[in-house]
Amino acid sequence: MPLPIETEKSRHPYEVFILSICLILGVSIILGGKPPASISAQEDMGFAEDIWGYLLAGGAALGLIGGYCRNRSTGLILTQIGLVALGGSATMYAVAILIATGFQMTGYLPAVIVGWFGFNSLRRFAQIQTEIDAASRKARLDGGH
Repeated sequence: MPLPIETEKSRHPYEVFILSICLILGVSIILGGKPPASISAQEDMGFAEDIWGYLLAGGAALGLIGGYCRNRSTGLILTQIGLVALGGSATMYAVAILIATGFQMTGYLPAVIVGWFGFNSLRRFAQIQTEIDAASRKARLDGGH
């Protein structure tokens, strides 16, 4: 029995735009494109570029697919997985910016912007989980499973 989850069924154009940009950037890095200098600068973590690219592309792809999935429950779960991946990639990028700039003032603003994107990705994950939990409780109270 599908859960009566009451979330917005359409995607905001800005959300689609941001996810599309993340997907394009992530795929280009996976295919051998040059990542941002702050990610490349992490010489002791040569695999960081690949991980970042896969998290970025995979998270964005799952977020886009989840938003347009016919089965709302499946779509929300896919979106949640994508949001965790995007939150991780944004956090990784924010830390890389700070390290690459030597924790100088020039790196704070970009790190805060990217970190805020990561924080909000994880916050949206939590909001969706709250909606799923509420729908599950409602279904149980209404005599469902």
